[in-house]
Order: sequence, then C-alpha cells, then structure tokens
Amino acid sequence: AVGLPLLALFLAVPPTSAQGRRAIRFERLSTDQGLSQSTVMCALQDSRGFMWFGTEAGLNRYDGRTVTVYSHDIHDPDSLPNDFVWGLAEDAAGDLWVATQGGGLARWDSQTDHFVRYPFDPKGADGLASRQLRVVLVDRSGSVWIGSKDAGLARLDPKTGHWQSFRNLPGDPSSLADDGVYALHEDSTGRLW
Repeated sequence: AVGLPLLALFLAVPPTSAQGRRAIRFERLSTDQGLSQSTVMCALQDSRGFMWFGTEAGLNRYDGRTVTVYSHDIHDPDSLPNDFVWGLAEDAAGDLWVATQGGGLARWDSQTDHFVRYPFDPKGADGLASRQLRVVLVDRSGSVWIGSKDAGLARLDPKTGHWQSFRNLPGDPSSLADDGVYALHEDSTGRLW
C-alpha cells in the first residue's frame, strides 16, 4: 500500500537558530493516540479546523486532543461505505466527500454526522463506473470530480444529481490519457489538472 507509515504533524516552531534557520519539531499522532491505522493515504483540514485522515482502516477526525474514527458497518447504510479511504475534499457547506477503495463515493453530512453513499453504475451514466476510487476534488463551481483506479474520471453536479464520465478512448487524442486517475488539481484559472 502507498501511504505514510506514520503520521507526523509538522509544526514549524521558533526559536530561530543563530544562522537564521527555524527549528522544526515533529509531533506524532499514531495508533497510541487513537488513530485507527498508521498508513495515512490522505489528510485534510476542514473549515472548522478539524484534521481528517483517510487510512486503510477508516476515516479519522482529530480535534487536537482526541481522534474520532468513522468505520464501515455492514448493518448501517449511513456508515462509511469502505474503511480504505484514498481521498478527501470539503465542499462549501462543510460536508466532506470521501473516495474509498471498493466502496465508491460517500459524502459525510456535517449536520447529521452520517454518510450518504453514491450509486455505482458500470456504464457511468447514473453513478460511478468504478468502486475503486483514488481522489476527489470539489471545484469552485461546486462540481465533484472523482478519479478512479480503472474507470477514468467522473463529474457529479450535486445540485442536479447529473453524472458525466470521462474515459480513455484509444485513438482519440482529446480523450483522457489513461483510465487511472490518482491526483487532481484545480489551478488559479479554474482548469482541472
């Protein structure tokens, strides 16, 4: 698995040395402090200041003192759809979008503290064409972009529920270069990379 073997919170802390360099001190957050697993796939600080960590064993919320772990529960449809979390993004409402390995896409509703799961559709017309997700990004217009391991890129308009799929089409140089999408970035002009 790709990830960080141990999560370290990076804090640049004065004092400044005689040469003008800042000393850097590392504080560790590990399973000893409540993290569900030590392999962290993604991290995000939300608009409320909480730190969120996606691991191979659940989604972890850290408030500076304690860790709250969100896990998949086969008997609870409002739980995380899969414990292996690859990607996180926050929308304007303060909800988190969660890309999982094998469970597809979910949105953590900040008002109810529950997860809303999004549909799987092998054709990609009414849902995601893959459950093997790698990255999620909420763009400045509010669209949710989801990159998968094996089915390209999808865009969801949360307001309308409309899905759009982008795939590699052999011989078409204007199509997606590959169906494996592991990273996304929106630049200052609004272009998606």
